[in-house]
Amino acid sequence: FAEQSFEGGVRSQADQIQHFVCHCVINEGIPSNSSLILSENDAVTIADLQAALKPPSKLGNREPGPLIFLNACGSASMDPMVVASFPRFFLRDNHNRGFIGTETNVPDKFAAEFSRCFYDDLLNGVRLGEAIYNAKWKMLCNANNPLGILYTFYADPDMAVKKEESK
Repeated sequence: FAEQSFEGGVRSQADQIQHFVCHCVINEGIPSNSSLILSENDAVTIADLQAALKPPSKLGNREPGPLIFLNACGSASMDPMVVASFPRFFLRDNHNRGFIGTETNVPDKFAAEFSRCFYDDLLNGVRLGEAIYNAKWKMLCNANNPLGILYTFYADPDMAVKKEESK
């Protein structure tokens, strides 16, 4: 949950965005075995995530979770004929407010630069849809690289970062 800290406590303000930089392996034969490679010896599958999730009846009426940016190769890949995918898990199963990922492999340096362009806009008040659009165009125009087209998002394009109110 967005309001839970790594230590298990509760934060006063929930996350608005959770950004993951890792590798993704899509298992086309058994989609629920598709995995995120978090480190050399640490991977988690969609099935692992589903097993760790509380049943929807125990979630209560909590607010939707944060926007998930899964900056990992193929993380947004979806086959309409199968049930399991990372976008489906984070949106339907985990009730997050949005998902950003890539449709196929993207070089690490490109992924880092794309997310930098995206966050430069998003954290300066630009709405989500326009920030994604701008990052794609910046990569194309400034770096002559069209790979931004591989990024997709499932979210309200008018979503924006809420600034903390000054006291």
